[in-house]
Amino acid sequence: MKIRSVFKAHYKKPLAVVLLPLFLLWYIWTKLERSTPVRIAASACVILLCVTTVSATAAMLPSKTSDSTQSEQVQEANAAEPTQTTDNQQHVSAQDSQNYNQQKPAQKQSASSSMATSADTANNPSQQEPVKPAYNDTYPADWKQHCNGMDMWGMDKCQSVSYTAWKVSETFGNMSKWGPIWPAGLIGHAKNWLVLAENENIPTGTTPKVHSVAVSTLGPLGFTAWVEAIDGNSMTLSSYNWNYGKSYHLHENVQLPAAQFSGYIYFGN
Repeated sequence: MKIRSVFKAHYKKPLAVVLLPLFLLWYIWTKLERSTPVRIAASACVILLCVTTVSATAAMLPSKTSDSTQSEQVQEANAAEPTQTTDNQQHVSAQDSQNYNQQKPAQKQSASSSMATSADTANNPSQQEPVKPAYNDTYPADWKQHCNGMDMWGMDKCQSVSYTAWKVSETFGNMSKWGPIWPAGLIGHAKNWLVLAENENIPTGTTPKVHSVAVSTLGPLGFTAWVEAIDGNSMTLSSYNWNYGKSYHLHENVQLPAAQFSGYIYFGN
């Protein structure tokens, strides 16, 4: 099938051109008389036509061969293009890999620097951002909801002395019963706490310490607060019934020395 298709494509037309003059030559020699000048002239014309046809056919055949060769060259070039593209892709991939390898040490160095900075920050507390401590109201919920009545130390609930007595018991495990505080003038009032502490040989002083009780003797009853923290020239206090509110209050950035407090009781020492 392939030979037949090649024959039809390249040799069908040239063969027809050659056979047609041969047929004419055969017709002239058979139909005309041999001695007639017409037969001789016609034969010469047919022979010349045959020569011209053969030359034209010969010129046509190389052209077909050239076209076939050119087509084969185009096919070979098309077949070679993917290889060249693949080579270019491999070259680009190699360049990308080289660039990645060049960037990788820099990334490692940057990561190492970040880790070193984090380690330095962890080892040097001065570089760390200060974390503000959370102070929570730990006063018993039942006492908050029912402020009427006395606590276990004989003091009215939701008062400053009841709250500080609770903080002393919560922190150090015990608290003396310094109540009741009513009627006015009895020993449980805040203004009497410094004297009560001295009577029980509990240390007192004028310098605040963490987890000490700040005592104010101002007013008819006085006031107590719990020292939560000290930061340089200021301190943080927590209390109940500030401004007679019978609720929790946090006093931040109380500047020292705090003249409103007469002294401090150092429970647990």
